[in-house]
Amino acid sequence: MERKIYPMYFGEVRAPFASANVVGPFVYCSGANGLTMFDPEKRIFEIAVGDIEAQTEVACQKIQKALDEAGASFEDIFYMTRYVRSAEVWEKALPVVRKYMPVENISATRVVVGLAHKDMLLELEVIALKKGEPAVERKIYPMYYRDLRAGFARSNVVGPFVYCSGAGGLTMFDPEKGIFEIAEGDIEAQTEMACQKIQKALDEAGTSFENIFRARNYVRNYEVWEKALPVVRKYMPVENISSTMVCAGQALESMLIEIEVIALKP
Repeated sequence: MERKIYPMYFGEVRAPFASANVVGPFVYCSGANGLTMFDPEKRIFEIAVGDIEAQTEVACQKIQKALDEAGASFEDIFYMTRYVRSAEVWEKALPVVRKYMPVENISATRVVVGLAHKDMLLELEVIALKKGEPAVERKIYPMYYRDLRAGFARSNVVGPFVYCSGAGGLTMFDPEKGIFEIAEGDIEAQTEMACQKIQKALDEAGTSFENIFRARNYVRNYEVWEKALPVVRKYMPVENISSTMVCAGQALESMLIEIEVIALKP
């Protein structure tokens, strides 16, 4: 399998990370943010302070450049992690992101965290399929809350891999009408719902919990994970899964956990 590295530049300054790595048919882009100039040695950081729309525009333009160089496009993105300063930030960023990419077709997770610079409001990390790879098929499974299609995919099957969106405890989600249904404060119930969503995604894609090989568990705090783990164990063989646990905020204040998995399709 071949690998090609695309360096990242801010003007003439080469960044201490790559713009993208193409590994076989996959394009792994570095997290894209609103920085327009970054020279850590000279302590130069240029960004549109407080302007989430402008920062999102710059981030999307960086992704576009990385994809163009690597031989892919926004339509080829199948996974995205959205790191944001707050839930309100994403609400303002989303209309800008929609101008560039078909978010409904992308498996995604949103995480509320601190970012590399105090003035950064978001960072978008994407994985795409390189064009001209006919041997690698992709199938998109949409996500629904009852009859309402969500603004992200339930999963993307890319070749032998199943990329599931982050699953949380929401039982109904209609941001336009302000409808958010969840078992507030009940971590066991939220974890049960998250695992049931993952099960549905895996069933649709033709795989199972036994084939999960990678998981990221985003939890409000460690005490939340201690209560969630017995529920997770009912569904998946956690000892066999390469996992990371991150204490972070989720899309809503009432959400306590979000579980993101990748599985192998047999």
